[in-house]
Amino acid sequence: MSDLIEMLETTYGEKLPAAYREFIDQSLYQNFNEKRPPQLPGWAAEMSYPLCFDPEVVVEVFGNKQIWNSSADFQRFLPLACFLRDDKPNQLSDLDDFLAFEKNEECAVYLWDHDGEFRKVTSSLERFLSLLR
Repeated sequence: MSDLIEMLETTYGEKLPAAYREFIDQSLYQNFNEKRPPQLPGWAAEMSYPLCFDPEVVVEVFGNKQIWNSSADFQRFLPLACFLRDDKPNQLSDLDDFLAFEKNEECAVYLWDHDGEFRKVTSSLERFLSLLR
């Protein structure tokens, strides 16, 4: 087990789904940092900002927040990526929105939006990654 996987499983207190483990273990996340999600209907322009998938940054941003066990909705998910600034992609944005994945075999991807809802983006992590530009 890689150090990153061990750190993530310790932080989140559970075994990660296989698809996400592979994404981290094979360092695939590095290929997708600063990529942009597609502009989906009903999404604000900010939702096409570049993304940060780096697990150490994601843990730093979300690991201290006690939201993951706060409700039944949150217990279904783990954080996947946070948004970066559009004008300075090396800095985190001030958006409260973020991407999470469902703790299942496919790792369906959801957006946590500023309205306080999880909105399904794709049925799998693999599908989501194929849409990034």
